[in-house]
Amino acid sequence: MAQESLLPLFPLDLVLLPGEVLPLHIFEMRYRKMISKCHSDGSEFGIVLKSGDELERIGCAARVREITERFDDGRFNVQVIGSRRFFVRAFDKSEEYLQGAVDYFSDETPEQASASEVEAMLALGDEVRRLTGSKSSRWDPNHPWLSFKVAAALPVSKDLKQQLLRTVSEVDRVELVTVFLQAMITMRQRRQRREQLARGNGRMRQ
Repeated sequence: MAQESLLPLFPLDLVLLPGEVLPLHIFEMRYRKMISKCHSDGSEFGIVLKSGDELERIGCAARVREITERFDDGRFNVQVIGSRRFFVRAFDKSEEYLQGAVDYFSDETPEQASASEVEAMLALGDEVRRLTGSKSSRWDPNHPWLSFKVAAALPVSKDLKQQLLRTVSEVDRVELVTVFLQAMITMRQRRQRREQLARGNGRMRQ
């Protein structure tokens, strides 16, 4: 891991993945200043998951793609895109917004999942899109961050996305996404069956 200088941090109740595009509404003065500076000089800031009073140490850096709307009171909407992952070695509170001494990291191996594993994950992803009405473009099965792309496009949990961030193998991430999507489909199928039973007074219609 290569050591870097202090990175501005934006604690949020969400997880950003590399390559994921995220719309944000910026209203606090300190974050208006932080995002505006990053936008003007093209620098990164980091998004870390905040759960209650706890902050995760593994997050994803982001760059501003564009400011999409400005309001008269100074608030603005912005679109950002996830770039590289980092680990926070130490938090720094010397500025009005939180910063972190971070180490950026990438996968430990370039190894990719097999074609059959990718095919299985994408088939499940298509089924989840059908069940949930999620809209996204077709996935490139050869994308090196395919697991991130699939997870970013579907209504997966924050816990899974955080687990994907910390996992340093695309093979392992594909397996994590596959297991999660299969469980999501099974739960929805069971719910639909219970609803059908309830409508039929306990009897499945023939």
